[in-house]
Amino acid sequence: MFGDLRAAALITTWFLRIVGFVLMWTAFSLIVYPIEWLLSFTEYIPTFVGDILEGIADLIVCLIQLVTFFVSVGWSLFVIALAWVAVRPLFGIPLFIFCVGIITLTLYLVSRKG
Repeated sequence: MFGDLRAAALITTWFLRIVGFVLMWTAFSLIVYPIEWLLSFTEYIPTFVGDILEGIADLIVCLIQLVTFFVSVGWSLFVIALAWVAVRPLFGIPLFIFCVGIITLTLYLVSRKG
């Protein structure tokens, strides 16, 4: 009986974590959507230059989505780590430090020049 309840709670927990991550990724994607929208106008530039710009614009959109993915992973782990710090500090604090490292690394890679 308790095993069934524990299994159901585990499934619910992972379901809510995945839904939270998807919602967070969607939110970050919608934040940067105006940039993607502006890049969509490269298809109206005629000739060979327009084709090159359209390919570059598609590459930039893919990179933007990749960045939003990693930012979402970091912030999702941040929220999960905050919950774990309250429940189990010995597990939550290292997870918290790890997710702060992911967020810092992502921001560093996005902000560096060159």
